[in-house]
Order: sequence, then C-alpha cells, then structure tokens
Amino acid sequence: MDLPFELNSMVAVIQALQQHDVAVGVKDDSYYSKLPLQRRLISKTLQRLICFGYPKLLTSDTQCGLKGMNAAGKTVF
Repeated sequence: MDLPFELNSMVAVIQALQQHDVAVGVKDDSYYSKLPLQRRLISKTLQRLICFGYPKLLTSDTQCGLKGMNAAGKTVF
C-alpha cells in the first residue's frame, strides 16, 4: 500500500487550515524512506519534470495525496 502518511501528517494539514484556505502535504525524507526504490525514483523524476515544466508553480509535489481545504478554498476549486 502506498500511503505512508501518519496521524501527525493529517493533524498538520488540519492545523494549517486554521490559517490558510488550502493545505497540501509535502513528502519529505521520512515519506520516501518507506517506499520501494522504484516508487521513489518515479516520484522524484515526476517532481523534477513538474519543476521544469511549471517553474512558477508554488510546489513541485502535485502528486502528494494529502490535501485539505476549508469552505473558502473549496470555492477556488
């Protein structure tokens, strides 16, 4: 299963929503350490392609499965 997020990751998103309309997860080294090598390589390659193709995007981690939004953020999407 490819869901190495822990409870503290979800709590961090909820806390971020108290100050922001949208919160997205960020995969750090602890996330990648729980994935097989092939999955790590695919993720890192995709991040680099996104950075190259969309240099003004505020995050390179568009594939992070952990996201949240409040009512105001919902209107954006």
